[in-house]
Amino acid sequence: MNSKSDLIPNLHRSFIVAAILVSAFAAGTYAQTPAKSDEAKAKAELQELLDLQAKLLRIAREDYEKEPHKSFFKANEAKITYSEPAAEYYVRSELFWKLEEKYKGSRIGDDIAWEAAKNPLPGECEGYLNCNFYVTRITLGEYLSRYPSGLQKDVVMLELKQYFASIADEAKSPASYTPPEDASEKAEVAKLLGEFDAILKKVEHPDKAAVLADIKRIADAFK
Repeated sequence: MNSKSDLIPNLHRSFIVAAILVSAFAAGTYAQTPAKSDEAKAKAELQELLDLQAKLLRIAREDYEKEPHKSFFKANEAKITYSEPAAEYYVRSELFWKLEEKYKGSRIGDDIAWEAAKNPLPGECEGYLNCNFYVTRITLGEYLSRYPSGLQKDVVMLELKQYFASIADEAKSPASYTPPEDASEKAEVAKLLGEFDAILKKVEHPDKAAVLADIKRIADAFK
């Protein structure tokens, strides 16, 4: 990485482990309900990506250049990406998001979007706030953008509540992250925070007001 603009974001945060039990959904929660055959196909396609990810993570780093792993990486290079800081291979997140688009608005689409949001990204932010905001926007933020009433809404909102509160509490004197410095970096932060604001306003949740208030605190601090 040569500069802040060259950073490739990585999601190196622990996602909240939560069990969400849902007994029923109100009519209209999802825009469409795929036929059973389509749902089975979607599950199979999702499982294929998950199986690939699991296989990648089972390969020991010292074996990357050995066969049959070296050929396996080559054969799947269009589907995978390498994270240099972690020295690991990951399935490309865009494959999950593209799959979600095929089943957008359905229950299975919700499941796929959640797997996309959790999928690890290559690179690392090294405490750079703009990068961290970007990663959060294209993962948790993207899930809520597509499924504001989704199955994982409570999990995501709790994560965002804790995340933005911690950033806001340090905004006047950052110690655990590198804040935006010049005008272009501040403009980028303002844009990302504006996107979060728009996404959250479509979400019905008890913590929404608190999260929005923290986003405003951060925005005001980095104008």
